[in-house]
Amino acid sequence: MKKLLIIPFILLCLQIAAQHEADYWYFGNFAGLDFSSGKPEPLTDGKLKNYEGCAVLSDSAGNLLFYTNGITVWDKTHHIMENGTGLSGDTSSTQSAIIIPRPGNDSLYYIFTADVLFNPDIPNYSHKGLKYSLVNMHKNNNTGEIIAKNITLLDSVTEKITAVKHSNNKDIWLISHEWGSNNFYAWLINENGISASPVISSQGYVYQGSEQNYVASIGYMKASPAGDKLCVAILRTRNYEMFDFDNSTGVISYVLSIPLIDATYGCEFSPDGSKLYLTDRFKLFQVNLDAGSEQDILNSLSELCTFNSDVGAIQNANNGKIYISRDLSDSLSVINKPDSLAESCDFVKNALYLDGRKSRIGLPNFMQSFFRKTSFAVENVCFGDTSIFTINDSQALDSLEWNFGDPNSGTENTSRELNPKHRFSSSGLFNVHLVLWFNNTAYHYKENIKIVPLPPLNLGQDTVFCIAKSHTLSAYSRHCTYLWNDNSSDSLLTANTSGQYHVKIENMYTACQNSDTVNLIFSDIPELNLGNDTSFCAGTSFIIDAWHEGYSYLWQDSSTSASFMTDTAGIYYLSVSNPDGCTNSDTIELSHTYAPEFDLGKDTLLCEGEQYLLQTGIKNARFLWQNGSTDSVFYADLPGIYSLKVTNSCGFWKDSVFIDFEYCGPIVIPNVITPNNDAVNECFFIKGIEHEAWTLRIYSRWGNLVYFSPDYQNNWFAEKIGSGVYYYYLICPQKNEKYTGTVRVIK
Repeated sequence: MKKLLIIPFILLCLQIAAQHEADYWYFGNFAGLDFSSGKPEPLTDGKLKNYEGCAVLSDSAGNLLFYTNGITVWDKTHHIMENGTGLSGDTSSTQSAIIIPRPGNDSLYYIFTADVLFNPDIPNYSHKGLKYSLVNMHKNNNTGEIIAKNITLLDSVTEKITAVKHSNNKDIWLISHEWGSNNFYAWLINENGISASPVISSQGYVYQGSEQNYVASIGYMKASPAGDKLCVAILRTRNYEMFDFDNSTGVISYVLSIPLIDATYGCEFSPDGSKLYLTDRFKLFQVNLDAGSEQDILNSLSELCTFNSDVGAIQNANNGKIYISRDLSDSLSVINKPDSLAESCDFVKNALYLDGRKSRIGLPNFMQSFFRKTSFAVENVCFGDTSIFTINDSQALDSLEWNFGDPNSGTENTSRELNPKHRFSSSGLFNVHLVLWFNNTAYHYKENIKIVPLPPLNLGQDTVFCIAKSHTLSAYSRHCTYLWNDNSSDSLLTANTSGQYHVKIENMYTACQNSDTVNLIFSDIPELNLGNDTSFCAGTSFIIDAWHEGYSYLWQDSSTSASFMTDTAGIYYLSVSNPDGCTNSDTIELSHTYAPEFDLGKDTLLCEGEQYLLQTGIKNARFLWQNGSTDSVFYADLPGIYSLKVTNSCGFWKDSVFIDFEYCGPIVIPNVITPNNDAVNECFFIKGIEHEAWTLRIYSRWGNLVYFSPDYQNNWFAEKIGSGVYYYYLICPQKNEKYTGTVRVIK
């Protein structure tokens, strides 16, 4: 069998890690990154604030599990995990924590912690050493719970812990360094837990001393992603030490020392292990491990950048790039092509803005095997794009077969092309399986490919605005740029004319694009006025006319004519629509009007001085009284016949009534009458006796009865008697009233 030769991959593409456990980073002053698309996108939802070491872990599908600063653990909802406080790490420990899944178990995870040896800010400080806590992710609705805490592995250690996979690609090596010796400890972690017998390798620098010498404990230890090399920063000696690591046995052997001049702190291997990156206080260096001899390697030391603040951690990411932190910076630096030599590695100083958050000198500590170079690469991973796959080594290849893990794509799910193209049926995680045949032997490679969802965008449905004269369209999506059809670039666009509006958005980190189009019409409310409520004559028809050019109509009975004819009183409803679909409605109430009909009443007798009100109660008509008055009412105060004619649009009516008046006051008896035929005071007229039967007797002064009437009707004219004084006697038996007195007759 020919040995696979890894050749440089010179394509602008996304290097995909086998798994997505390192998709999420939380570090510094509430900073965070999401690498799930392969292109980091800033996060601002983290709760971690830390100066140095921290750790984060996601599941193999890239879903956040939990993160820690070595003291407190936050779950995937960014709340403190159950029993998740009081771990034995330290916010100022270089590699305060690392999280390792227990092999063969989907619920148990180890959090290993290492604190500082000396803390002058804490009186009587006691070093805790290397400890571990155990998380069960099936607890608390799958947000996790620490079920065992701060179990000691080694009493006295430096601030250095790292991990890589065993050569069986299943078990995991945890590597740390004892304080007070040159002993490396490598614990094998398998499905049964942590080995009780670590592999101890006594190599390199002896870490010892007190107080000021404790700084030797500071600095990173990193394994190469392939698990065959180890680099250790020794801050006190200003040296880095390189070692070989046997990931089958756990044995570590010394290789060389790389001296620098200031503060050796951060280190990281390139994904293919051919380059080593180092920091020296304000500087960043590359070492070419493929340069040749030990001296050639030392001579290959190349400065990439001088910073104006302390440079800290150097960390691989699952997109094949390396990121560098600087204290209190709002961005990270990046090495875009870390497998390349210094002059072509594409270092960018202020490459990744942290969305207002600040880095410190630490970055998350991961198991280094997450960043091992993959067997193939893919570009174009946004949903809807056509993804292009490329094999990292196609030399001596007999044949191959791809399975894209996308059964919904039907027959397109497999390919035998060398560089196939595939459009995935959805966003999400797909397990792509590549089989390569060399000399009739099959080699299987599986990689998890994450197809990134498009940035969310919805301008809404096509809309007609009947009242509003403008409408604000929002295309906002986090971390996106915008391009509208009028070339404006804001997330909002105020539309005030009818037409089609289009926007294209692009996530500035993932480069995924989305677009949407919406049609807007600005119209007016249709004009409609059925008029005031009105009436019409019973027995006739009434037409309601609502015609307007271009309108459609819907009456209360579902008829659709522009006018409506009826002979029935009631409430009538109409809804109209203009050609744009804007609607308006109105109602009108119709009532019947009848020809007037009234009765002025019976002939009436009133008391003198009274008035009698004549009225009909009819409205909306014309009135004409006997004297020409046109008022609707008439006050009668004289005897006579009163007549009225009432006319409306439906006809007229006449009626009349006789009104008479009489005296209604007290009885008044005259004391003199003059019956001399001059028609004045001729009769003995007594007011007030008209309605009852009154008996009247008239006597002479000698007592002789000269007149008698049992029902006096004001008809005594003093006939047959001469002038003189006479006595009267007036009585009403019904009322039991009587009056007496004298009356003088003058002739």
